[in-house]
Amino acid sequence: MGRRASLTPDGRRSILVIRLSAIGDCVMTSAAVTALRKACPDDYIAWVVEPKSAPVVVGNRYVDDVLLWERDTHGYFSPGAVLSLKQRLAPLGVDIALDFQGLARCALIAATSGASKRVAFADAREGATIAANYLVSTARASESVIQRNLRFLEAIGIKSPVGECHVPVSAEGRAEFGSLMDRLGHDGGPLLGLHLKGSWAHKFWPTDRWATVAEMAVERWGLRPMILGGPADRHDAAALVEACRAPLLDTVGELSLAGSVAAIEQCGAVIGPDTGTIHISGALGVPTVCLFGPTRPELVTPPGEHVRSLIHRMPCHPCVRRPICRHYDCMLGLETEWVIDALDDLMTRYPPQSRRARKDP
Repeated sequence: MGRRASLTPDGRRSILVIRLSAIGDCVMTSAAVTALRKACPDDYIAWVVEPKSAPVVVGNRYVDDVLLWERDTHGYFSPGAVLSLKQRLAPLGVDIALDFQGLARCALIAATSGASKRVAFADAREGATIAANYLVSTARASESVIQRNLRFLEAIGIKSPVGECHVPVSAEGRAEFGSLMDRLGHDGGPLLGLHLKGSWAHKFWPTDRWATVAEMAVERWGLRPMILGGPADRHDAAALVEACRAPLLDTVGELSLAGSVAAIEQCGAVIGPDTGTIHISGALGVPTVCLFGPTRPELVTPPGEHVRSLIHRMPCHPCVRRPICRHYDCMLGLETEWVIDALDDLMTRYPPQSRRARKDP
């Protein structure tokens, strides 16, 4: 790729989006990228992301290029890593760098890009504001992450009240998921995706309640429960298989992120705590029930009428990463009936059969 002309007379620009991780945050950032593309259809947009989150970015139809970047054996800031980064960014001729994440390594990317305008949030961490020459004010009261990211675009003259999250589904991911379903003997009927817990221990919902929901989903809606998650979730998945009377599909640790995205796409509904899974599900238009405990639903609930958020608010809410209770009372306060009622409502509005009809031309 040759170097692009910067700020050419016809207004075309090269714009670098910086959001390296995590999965859910990349999905929420995609809403701003969608708005950016719609406002600037002719501009060149590249996104820098770390490999672990890349499957929710690579293939995004609103992005011209995706750069995968991670530290080398000597770290992010070694001379070799910086030189390599500079060599990769130089052909883009970056005019504007948008740092949606606000960490030191993101600031390094912005500074190394050579962009004349480098935008960051005023509350960026690790001294990341040093690399920026335009700061966006911190979050406003009750402003969601998606709304905040859309407001970020005002720094380059774009005002968009609505942003559509977008997650690409790769052919490789679909093939991987299809192969696993063949191996597990699934007949292709509608699925209920269950993500049992988040990366924080206090996002866990009790196993016996998951079992009740799974059994009810089979009885009422004919949904085949499918457990989603990575290798770290195997213990919890095994406990649910043991506790549940309904036949379960256990995909935990069997799929890459790309395969998991394809699995979520095929679900009639998905239930889970505040994790990347519910953000992917929401972005794909899958009916989604979000179980909130330590985090604030008004900030991170995926947008759309197909999403339901449930929370049992405690006086200590939100504790985020610093719980003060021993038994995670906010998650225990989420009643099984609440989840079943939310699923009932969504299945009435969005029957699995109609979703399959829309997916399969």
